[in-house]
Amino acid sequence: MYHGSNTMWSKYCVAQGDLLNGKRTDGKALKPGTAVFVLKNGTDRSHVGLYIGNGEVIEASGTKVGVIKSKITDSKWAEWGELKTTIYDVGEDSTPVAPTPTPVPTNKKTAIVNAVRVALRSGPSTSASVLARVDKGKKVVLESNEDWTYVSYDGKTGYMMTKFLNT
Repeated sequence: MYHGSNTMWSKYCVAQGDLLNGKRTDGKALKPGTAVFVLKNGTDRSHVGLYIGNGEVIEASGTKVGVIKSKITDSKWAEWGELKTTIYDVGEDSTPVAPTPTPVPTNKKTAIVNAVRVALRSGPSTSASVLARVDKGKKVVLESNEDWTYVSYDGKTGYMMTKFLNT
């Protein structure tokens, strides 16, 4: 998934809408697993959380604090979006039913970095933050193959420019 709340909203939400006082404005109930968004300046989504049910949201609160719970009724949550490939089923007693996990492919392609100290970035852009520097000759695991390639290296995942990789 590309990084960023606006991209998540536009590319990965199959149903979307507004929230008012922690409730969907279309009158339907929020389902556990629904992404919830904070708006900045009325149009820019600046943060995303995940509704987990019982009026609670989990959200990343920075590297020092980690993941925290907050209330869906917090005024900051302004929009909701149901995400592609997420199963929003509930059991007979209205408790969430966990989706069957998607198997992780075991035959991923690898590439060798062909330049010195190539930036592993948080997004597919030279302006995205640098997560790590990877030295020439190191092996990375490929997740996609375009102008920017999503890779994993040394426990971190991010983007590298494809032209700096030999597959």
